[in-house]
Amino acid sequence: MRTSFMLALTIAALSILFFSCGNGSPSLSKKKLQALFSENDTSLISKNAGSVSGLFDISQMDIPYGIKYEENRTINSGNPPVVIDLSSSKLNTKELDVKQLFSSMEFVSLKHPFADSAMFLYNTQIHQKHENYWMSVTKSTNVIFTGSHILTSDIFGINCFNADGSFSHAVCKNQFDKTIDTKNKLIDIDMTSFKGHNSEFLSNNHIIAHNYFNFVDKEYKRVFHDLKNKKSTEVDYRPKQAVPIAVIVDKDYWIGEYYTHNNNPVMLCSFGMQGDTLCEFSHSEIINKMPTKSYPTPLSSTFYFYNGIFTYNHAYNDTVFRMTGANRLTPAFVMNWGDYKVDINDYVHGKSAGKMTLKKWIETPMHILLYLYHELENGMYYYAYFDKQLKQVFIHAKTTEWNHNELINNSLPGGLPISFKGLVATNGKYIAAYTKELLNEIIGSKSFASLSEDNKTAVQEQYNKLNDDELLVMILQ
Repeated sequence: MRTSFMLALTIAALSILFFSCGNGSPSLSKKKLQALFSENDTSLISKNAGSVSGLFDISQMDIPYGIKYEENRTINSGNPPVVIDLSSSKLNTKELDVKQLFSSMEFVSLKHPFADSAMFLYNTQIHQKHENYWMSVTKSTNVIFTGSHILTSDIFGINCFNADGSFSHAVCKNQFDKTIDTKNKLIDIDMTSFKGHNSEFLSNNHIIAHNYFNFVDKEYKRVFHDLKNKKSTEVDYRPKQAVPIAVIVDKDYWIGEYYTHNNNPVMLCSFGMQGDTLCEFSHSEIINKMPTKSYPTPLSSTFYFYNGIFTYNHAYNDTVFRMTGANRLTPAFVMNWGDYKVDINDYVHGKSAGKMTLKKWIETPMHILLYLYHELENGMYYYAYFDKQLKQVFIHAKTTEWNHNELINNSLPGGLPISFKGLVATNGKYIAAYTKELLNEIIGSKSFASLSEDNKTAVQEQYNKLNDDELLVMILQ
């Protein structure tokens, strides 16, 4: 059973190489298949809470290789998208508490399995030496929860831990020449020697998809990894048609997001597990003319699972979609920016003065956290949130300091404060991860004084207990 499943995944990965190849007619008529894929899905989702797999089963269909279906983004009249009004800068201030977002939490401590040669990262400066240039980035270790496993990923690779925090196995252990300066939080990397994982990924089950880069031999592979049997399937692909971010949405299909802003009209593509290119989703947020000089990096898209449904917002687009079928993006939220809306072409050419951009979006059952930047003379950062019941946006705090880490007080017994920037939505639960360095930074921050005494005590106690080679994970729901 496992062999056949991994074979199916291998075939799916090969579909990256071909967008529309092959001939023939499906055993089901295209009209019937189209109706099945685009079926109004509201009632079906509620019946299959936490999973989309009940909507249809592509694996049982006789679909020939290369068939594509037209995308469907029509509004569900029975459940129209919620409008989030961001058209006014005069928003009411109302502080938020973690207790309003979540009702329970638990702590899991992760010990780095390769502490002799690697470490968990927090705002670590990474200097990357490429063949013809240098690049500097600031990175922290990413943490996601699959339900049965906790995954950490960073420049050192991907590690898998069991739900109790015990180490399971290394999904991908990166290899590269490096110099680590722990005192100054600096890592120098020779990317020409790099072999390993170097991309974002998201998982809704025990199968993850990620990219593998071998810059020594110029190899690029799509990797599907089964966390349960600890096995990977690697398939070569051509770089020009690679999907930088791949997500297995359901047991029947997966999607890839492309580097879209530079003359690529396709933002997402869905692939069946039998190797079929099911649907391409287009977009209009394209840079018409690239700047000749340095320019700000375009914002990243937002993607996560909410109640088991893949949810997606393409950067600079007003709409947040739920993916409720292989060719179906159902509008869930629409952001009304009014005069503050920024165009991607104005953004990269430095003409976005007075405009506002979305830096981060975290959806919880009752609220949506919004980290916004208003491009004024001094710049203004808003830590805001949308109340789903009141259908209103509130400001939790604001600052002109780009590196400020605003905290939300946590009234749950023994809880730690959470950061707008650091919270991660993952499979119905939410992750906040803390290194010893981060806890120390919280203690010395401006926000620490505004926390409750219980929160201050909890932070200090966890700081005293945590070792340098450990990562404390707070799981909220």
